[in-house]
Amino acid sequence: MAAVFSCLTLVSLGFDSYAAGQDPKVGFEVGNLAPEIQGEDLDGVKFKLSDYRGKVVVLDFWGDW
Repeated sequence: MAAVFSCLTLVSLGFDSYAAGQDPKVGFEVGNLAPEIQGEDLDGVKFKLSDYRGKVVVLDFWGDW
């Protein structure tokens, strides 16, 4: 749960500085813009995290091994 909260904080706080005209830093610290994440959904459609900038995003990373 803490990881998801951290990601949401990164996305929202990074967007705030971006919207204020500042050049946000990219990284995993609070206040930074979340790093770009690219993937493919279950239907095979490609997406990027930046496509959802300004919206609340919940990231759930899991594996099947």
